[in-house]
Amino acid sequence: PPPRLQRRVARARFARGRHALASPMARDDGVGASTSPAPDEPDDSFEFVPAPTVAALDACRYERWHSIPELAKHAYGSVTVRLPPEYVRYLLEDGLHLAADSEAMPARVAPQLDERLTSAFTEEDERDDDATATATARGASDDENENVADDAADSFAALKAKYGQSDSGEEDETDDDDDDADASKKKIRSFPDVDDAIRAGIAHLGGRATPKLTWSAPKDAVWMATGNTTMCRNPGEVLLLLKASDAVAFDLTEAYDCCADVTDAHKARLTKDVALHLRAWRDVRPALEFRLFVLNGDLVAMCQRDCSNFYPFLLDQKTSLEETLVLFWQDTVSVTFANASPDCDGSYVLDVYVTSKRNVKIVDFNHWGGGTLPLMFTWAELEAKTLPRTSGIERVSNEAGFVHDAFEFRVVETQGHIRPGAQLGVPFDMVDASPGGALAAFAETQRRAQEKARGGRDDA
Repeated sequence: PPPRLQRRVARARFARGRHALASPMARDDGVGASTSPAPDEPDDSFEFVPAPTVAALDACRYERWHSIPELAKHAYGSVTVRLPPEYVRYLLEDGLHLAADSEAMPARVAPQLDERLTSAFTEEDERDDDATATATARGASDDENENVADDAADSFAALKAKYGQSDSGEEDETDDDDDDADASKKKIRSFPDVDDAIRAGIAHLGGRATPKLTWSAPKDAVWMATGNTTMCRNPGEVLLLLKASDAVAFDLTEAYDCCADVTDAHKARLTKDVALHLRAWRDVRPALEFRLFVLNGDLVAMCQRDCSNFYPFLLDQKTSLEETLVLFWQDTVSVTFANASPDCDGSYVLDVYVTSKRNVKIVDFNHWGGGTLPLMFTWAELEAKTLPRTSGIERVSNEAGFVHDAFEFRVVETQGHIRPGAQLGVPFDMVDASPGGALAAFAETQRRAQEKARGGRDDA
């Protein structure tokens, strides 16, 4: 018998089918990625990634979806600041130079002179110094004292003569230091108009905000922040995060590279009319952030966003959370976003957060495939949930979305099933130095060459 094509979500119980593909928890995923069409026979050498269109990517811009009132009222408040071209160019320049009085770094308070003297010297230190000096004087002979005095008198001149250090060299070194300082000062840029707008936006949001560019937030740069978060209280902290973030640079240079229909004209507009979005800061619990996958207008899968941690309470609340999230998507998002963003063709990824009062907040919309991570799924699994369309069944434009028969809600169920996250990353040089890496292979090649050369000498 033909499978059911669609079903309405039940408000009390969710009868879920299981997909035939194995869970990524139980198998070894391939390395690398491909945006080419899925092969007929799965190949473990790469992971299939669908390629979005430029229009679909643009439909998920923060400014685009947040301008829809029906969706914006379910998101945290935000303020948009337009960035001039010179500010954007500065974000893409190499290096990071901050003024000495930058707000991005904590203020350094210099202690008073008497406080420094008190902390540096104590009476006990003075007594120890006096005792050491007395013992040295008693144990030294007159000849030794004279030699020490002579050495002290000409030691500086002797060292200069011995090592060739000249006064002109010292002057040259000083000049070089001054030149470096002057060059650093020239690289320090100021944007008073942008800073004023950012400061006003942060004040409007209650004094704390988190920045976001076109698609990405600078979460990868929190190691630069004093609080190890993206919370910002002033323009200096915003600039520090944006300048240090690879995700922000990706938005401005390579965001369209994953698109199937990208052109040079598309790439050129990434740095034009750029907007900075300041969102109201909330100290959210990562355990209650979730990602929903919508394919052809149907909700096909859902999982926790922070899949690098195990939260035992999610197992107990999984059913109630599933009902809350599915009903929110069906009643609030499915029709509104589909009508406002037809370029997505009904396929997108939704990130949400569940508050302590069980209210659902929209965090972001992401394009299907491309640079969006499938987290606890694979794109091949998700794409396999595509529903066959028949001429006898048509979707009504204003009808709420359906849940796929093979819908699945995944959470990390044991401590051993956590998946690697961005915070678990290591520098590439460390990976490259691991067994089997390029550096290890180079070292092995050198070792063999040395053994071969040593053997040749022995034969001779």
